[in-house]
Amino acid sequence: MRGFRGIRGSLALIGTLSAATAALAEEPAAATPPVQVVTAVVGGKNVYIPSTIALAAQRAASLSLFNTTDKPHGFAIPALDIEVVVPEQVEQRIELPALPAGLYRIHCQLHEAHRSATLLVVDD
Repeated sequence: MRGFRGIRGSLALIGTLSAATAALAEEPAAATPPVQVVTAVVGGKNVYIPSTIALAAQRAASLSLFNTTDKPHGFAIPALDIEVVVPEQVEQRIELPALPAGLYRIHCQLHEAHRSATLLVVDD
């Protein structure tokens, strides 16, 4: 009889887990967290970290831009008509629309010497 009780307990646990899984499946998907992009000085050069930002095509996205330097820096994506200035030691969030797959150049419109970055939008 002891083995039978163990099976009954296991079946109850499986039923509970199945109900919990079904409840989770009914909940709406959580919003995608913003992609973090940092402006920093590395080896005496202003850079974006990461230098390549990958996003899924046809999905809106948020970017949190952190400027860790002691002066304002730009963040521009010319193909999308996006151009912002991020003050020193500040975080600024921008929203990107759902985009088609492709490569989009990112650069600092304030400082030519700032290393550029790439927005890589890929199909799922």
